[in-house]
Amino acid sequence: MADTDEKAFAELQPHLEYQSATMARNLSATRMAAGAGFFGARDSEINARFQNIVAERRAGLEGQIELGQIFCGGPDTVAAQLQRLHDEVGAGVVNLIFQIGSLPHDRTIRSLELFAREVLPRVHEL
Repeated sequence: MADTDEKAFAELQPHLEYQSATMARNLSATRMAAGAGFFGARDSEINARFQNIVAERRAGLEGQIELGQIFCGGPDTVAAQLQRLHDEVGAGVVNLIFQIGSLPHDRTIRSLELFAREVLPRVHEL
């Protein structure tokens, strides 16, 4: 998160490489978890999605946001992304990771502060 969508995208883009490498290492575990129903009912669409997760990662930042894999933007945008997640899959609890790769500590802290002050109050009741 950042004050604006543009700033958030610009700050995150260089650090997505680390995330992609980590995801590739964890892909087997993710596939097994999906097949076991960890992400919801044993659903062929969900399982197919996790089988193709490496290809989805290549969709770029905007594509990953569309797929619900990353929340990124200013406070209004991130709140809307979380609302969409709730509306589409019924998520009431979301495990968020604010540290991505080599993102500097001060940017991570700023993101957490923005989320706590600007977004959390809007999505608290979801």
